[in-house]
Amino acid sequence: MKLVKQGYKLGRFASQRQGDRGFAMPLAIGFGLAILMITVAMLVRSHSDRATASLQQATGSSMNVTESGVTRLQSFLNNHRSMATYNLSDWLQAPTQMPNVNACSPTNTNQIASYSAAIRNWQNVDPADPSKGQYRLANYTYVPRNPSQPHQEPGTGILEVEGRLTNRSSISRLRVSIPVQPGDIIGVPIPGVWISQGGIGGNRIQGDVMTNDCSAALNSINTTGINPDTGDPYEAQYTNLQLPALPTQPNPPLNTLPGNINTNLVLPRPGDEAVSRQLNSGQMVQVFEYVVNNLQIAQSSSLTITPGQRITLYLNGNISRGGNIRHDCTTAPIGVRCTPTNFQVFGYGPVGSSICLNGNNYIDMFILAPNYAVGVAGGGGGQGGIRGSVWSREWSNGNSCGSNTSNTTVIQTATWEDMVGLMPQNLPPQVAPISAWQRQEVAP
Repeated sequence: MKLVKQGYKLGRFASQRQGDRGFAMPLAIGFGLAILMITVAMLVRSHSDRATASLQQATGSSMNVTESGVTRLQSFLNNHRSMATYNLSDWLQAPTQMPNVNACSPTNTNQIASYSAAIRNWQNVDPADPSKGQYRLANYTYVPRNPSQPHQEPGTGILEVEGRLTNRSSISRLRVSIPVQPGDIIGVPIPGVWISQGGIGGNRIQGDVMTNDCSAALNSINTTGINPDTGDPYEAQYTNLQLPALPTQPNPPLNTLPGNINTNLVLPRPGDEAVSRQLNSGQMVQVFEYVVNNLQIAQSSSLTITPGQRITLYLNGNISRGGNIRHDCTTAPIGVRCTPTNFQVFGYGPVGSSICLNGNNYIDMFILAPNYAVGVAGGGGGQGGIRGSVWSREWSNGNSCGSNTSNTTVIQTATWEDMVGLMPQNLPPQVAPISAWQRQEVAP
């Protein structure tokens, strides 16, 4: 009976063991499948993370390339600031669409057009190592603040540049906004002579000469000396800048001058009135202003400007050769500041008017006379002329007034800072630093 019971217990235990095995098997398979699925998911995620990281790295690298392209195109704009107010479509047709870039040099406008066409294709960041990536100009658009003046500043230039890594599909695009402001005289040389047409004849100019006349032969303009501000030799050059506008004459005038001076006259005279004017430097100064029509100084007489005083002549006619005009800063008392622009002559006469000065002494002065021929009669043995600047329609070197010898008739000593509110016209705009940027992804 005990054996039967023991057998019964053993059989029941074996039966339970077999049932447990039947339940454990599916459970083990389930656990294994879950682990397998988790492993596969982790592998997939790891691969995805690597792909994402690789893509992010490629995108970041291509963005670095794009930023390099933006920097280079900004530099190009800074070197050709007149382009900043035109669209890319105008750059591509620079000789016809951008006449103000350099009217006297088709080569420059042709180079701009060629460069603009080339930069639209992929360019190596490092020409010696293409693996560092490539960039290209996608577009440039100028948006003026005043839509009725499409090429006038102020406004904003929208520059779009793309970059990529070599053999990579990722292309990054940057769209940056560049403020374009009106130009100023920073970096603009102040010429000793600036003429709208013609040449200088045989006279020598110790200073820069600027001309708006594309037909004038620059190699025929005799310049000499070194610019102390730059260390470069003075030179003749074409310019797209235009002569400054004449200031408005005082009305009514506080002071006048007689047309004929038959005795020695010193300015300012006792009782003459001065007005306050602001120099380009911001300094306020007192200026004695005189309105005069035709000025004729008797041969034995002179008009003397007191060194250290500021005198401006508003000339409505001509200055004829005769007696001397004297303004010599070398005789100024110690401690008295005297500059050539202390004595200014503004000519308002029509085309054909003239200012003819004697050549037997140097006059510290500045002349702005857009319609005039200005000259120094004779040479005074090389001892006469102008220390300062002469800006006029033409230089007079004919028989009526002028010396065609090689004496130095103008010595450049004027400065922009000492001008009273005078600025060249048609100044190239200022290209300011980037004010905003936006990153974009584009299809390869």
